[in-house]
Amino acid sequence: MATGTEPRRPLLATPTDEAGWVAPTALVRRYRSVVELGVEPLPADLTQALLRLGEDGRAEAAADLRTSGKLSVSGKRILTALESGDTGSTITDSIAVEWRSKTWSWGSGENKGTSTAWWPAVRGASGFTGRLISNPGLIRSHSAQFGDELHPLLIDELAIVHPPSTLHVVAYGLRAANDGIDLSEARYSDERYVTALRRHPGRWFDATAQLLALTLSAKRAEVRSAAAELFTEAVPRRYSAADTATSMAACVPACILTRWASSLADAASISTAGSVAVVDVLSALLPQVDRSTRGIGKLLEVLLNESLRLGRVADDAVLREWLTGFKGSSLAARHAKQLLAD
Repeated sequence: MATGTEPRRPLLATPTDEAGWVAPTALVRRYRSVVELGVEPLPADLTQALLRLGEDGRAEAAADLRTSGKLSVSGKRILTALESGDTGSTITDSIAVEWRSKTWSWGSGENKGTSTAWWPAVRGASGFTGRLISNPGLIRSHSAQFGDELHPLLIDELAIVHPPSTLHVVAYGLRAANDGIDLSEARYSDERYVTALRRHPGRWFDATAQLLALTLSAKRAEVRSAAAELFTEAVPRRYSAADTATSMAACVPACILTRWASSLADAASISTAGSVAVVDVLSALLPQVDRSTRGIGKLLEVLLNESLRLGRVADDAVLREWLTGFKGSSLAARHAKQLLAD
């Protein structure tokens, strides 16, 4: 098309709404416009369109397409997707997040110390080495320790690759969110990933909740504020409190718990539902965290305050057993005793 040797053709994959879906009726109409030119849809364009295929109106669109007479290979593929949901392409429907670390020593004598860096590595499509443009449904395995920041337009593109699932935007957002814990430069895009998740219609996974956990610990206050709003919108409507707690527990080594406390207090202040979600998540999260972790007292303070506000009692057996492990007169121990007393 660029050289003028191929006719211009309508693109099939252009979303018909802000969430990234392609309406079935629009896909059939665009397909007809292409074949009327005597050409086939571009392969990558067709694949992407089928990944974005909306649910509503599939049966009607399929019936309409069947009236077109003999279908080309592309037309048959569209019909199959409309009738059975089979897009004819491989889609990564799960990823695993592995937390890796490196510890090093610095200084000497009395000024000697150690530091540890944590970063997430993503395990995606096994053995995939092909071109992503030809396989937009696949997610490559990659380590998120190094790499250039994605341009904002690419983040928006990732968010609409596969509307049924949040995985594609999450897989590449974990590094930015992890960077955002220590870095405050405006070029870091952790806030943009939060925005993408807030408008994304797709299913949440463990990795999605881990990205939320990282942004709740962001260095920039505006990112934490946006993450607190996302928390109240998503938990438990899109992801259960228990599963969110498990995902957050996996991120504890990389996060700053005092920031979590501040973000969760903000989330609780948004609505009563937000307060309930905070209590439910903390009740499930805290027993998974070592009592000596820095900032644990602040999380206990949030749990205590919100429990009192809601008139809730810490009656979960696992939580109560964990609370009894605090000794002495530290802030954490005092809050634990109050939770046990109430």
